[in-house]
Amino acid sequence: MHATATHSRHPPPPRPPVLRGRAGAGERGSGTIQLVVLMPLLFTLLFAGVQGAMFYHARTVAIAAAQEGARAAAAQDGTTSAGHAAAASPRTRAAVAGRRPRPCCAANKPRP
Repeated sequence: MHATATHSRHPPPPRPPVLRGRAGAGERGSGTIQLVVLMPLLFTLLFAGVQGAMFYHARTVAIAAAQEGARAAAAQDGTTSAGHAAAASPRTRAAVAGRRPRPCCAANKPRP
């Protein structure tokens, strides 16, 4: 062979088939359909997880308030009304509302 030959020793690699006409028409839009089906499912799982966390937090706060009230009522000089007052204290109400409670001694300080 001469150096000016137009043919090479190796044949060209095969080309992928070209889809024409209806040979791929069934796949069009499938990504959109999958997204429409899966997104509500994913959002439902996400919001269910958030609701579960909120339920668990509310349950924990309610149990803590009940324990605080029972502790105040069970004290040596404790009464039932003291237990109710401790369970419904501003500190407990702030925890239920999601706010950070003020320190206990801040409520006793006189205001200028």
